[in-house]
Amino acid sequence: MNRDSVHTDASQKSMDHGVIQSPSLRLGGSTKLLCMIGHPIAQVRAPELVTNEFNRRGINAVLVPCDVQPRDFATVLPSLMRIENLAGFLITVPHKPRVVEFADSLGPHASHAGVASALVRLADGRWRGEAFDGIGCIEAFRHRSVDLVNKRVMLLGCGGAGSSMAIALAKEKPAEIYLVDPIIERAEALMQAVLSTNASVKLMSHNRPIQLSDIDILINASTIGMRDPSHMPIEVDCFPKNIVVFDAVAKEGGTKLLNLARANGCVAIDGVDMMHGQNGKIVDFMVDGWAEARHS
Repeated sequence: MNRDSVHTDASQKSMDHGVIQSPSLRLGGSTKLLCMIGHPIAQVRAPELVTNEFNRRGINAVLVPCDVQPRDFATVLPSLMRIENLAGFLITVPHKPRVVEFADSLGPHASHAGVASALVRLADGRWRGEAFDGIGCIEAFRHRSVDLVNKRVMLLGCGGAGSSMAIALAKEKPAEIYLVDPIIERAEALMQAVLSTNASVKLMSHNRPIQLSDIDILINASTIGMRDPSHMPIEVDCFPKNIVVFDAVAKEGGTKLLNLARANGCVAIDGVDMMHGQNGKIVDFMVDGWAEARHS
């Protein structure tokens, strides 16, 4: 299947009170069903954005959110994978590191990062995983004309999203990457993974943020600010104007971190920018996976 061969002007997205209006979405037995699994799940924008992208291309598919607690993940995911018309998954906090064990194969980004944010079912029943947070992060920077070459970057959070971002960031040839996580062993493990992809980048691991004067770009890849908007991943009262601040948390009205950055005149990039950066590539991944199996 050509990704764009089914695109029609009539299938452009429109929303009315949160309900997707599209001639391409015809819920029925032939609709491709995809699930987004996470906990919590109420904050995610992907079901709307990815479903709209499918429909923009004329593909009858829908992504639905599923709130799955960590204690239930290892039981729920294999059960869902047995549903015959379930064509793929998106995975969000906190399940990205665990989902790789359920994939039969991994794409290059997931393989390097050791995490996955998407699974696609091939026609023979096998599942392929890939990680898209790093791709979305880099695309968001490019969209805002932020050059990462020779920059000093501090990355807060070395979990699922942070791992994918660190691998992608290293390929953009920054001068330094400071990996910060309260679990120092996790930061050190990620440092080794990054070095296996780009041995020339200078890497340091920390269990607390470093001085802002030592960096050009601050990235929050942690979940701080997601549940409690009054919290920030770093304790500061102001930002130097020259710092670029990126927050992977997608929150209506912006997070406290980003709002402070904007108030100080910084370039501020949010989780919605990241989602838009990976949205089309996620749909490409799904469509290519479905087509590959039919022709292999």
